[in-house]
Amino acid sequence: MNFKTLTTQLAVGSALSLAALAAQADSYRFDLSGTYTASWVLEASPVPDEYFGGVGFVMDGVSGSFPGATGLVDIGFFQSSMGGGLSIYDIEGDNYLVISDGPQLYSGPETAPVFILGSFTMTPYAGSGEHYTLTISEVAAVPEPASLALLLAGLGVVAGVARRRREAEQA
Repeated sequence: MNFKTLTTQLAVGSALSLAALAAQADSYRFDLSGTYTASWVLEASPVPDEYFGGVGFVMDGVSGSFPGATGLVDIGFFQSSMGGGLSIYDIEGDNYLVISDGPQLYSGPETAPVFILGSFTMTPYAGSGEHYTLTISEVAAVPEPASLALLLAGLGVVAGVARRRREAEQA
């Protein structure tokens, strides 16, 4: 096998491996602490289930740790003109666990929001004296099994080519 063929195979294998890893969406972890605590994970740039121009957007059916919730929750994120902050709504229990004011937690339009990393102070919408801190942080990327399999297959091809090359040089 000549050098050009080996180089081409290495380039194709590397490109496929990198493309598979890059295709994964970045995820952010949300940790709410204070009077009420909760945690959940969402994509950094989610596709909202519902959005309202100039108001905010809602992510339906979010799972995570939501004390007092009877199942999944809907989480609303509000634009700064609406007081910012977020709401956590218990779907099955039909009640709000949290409604808070605070900074706007995303940039971009409601149809294509991008969450902002950091720690944010939240206050209750009704001014009951409760306080919260929301921390949004990156989740370490964990490759999907298919990505790992592709990477291992690429490494196997490279090892096989190197072995054949050594055998051809020894003959």
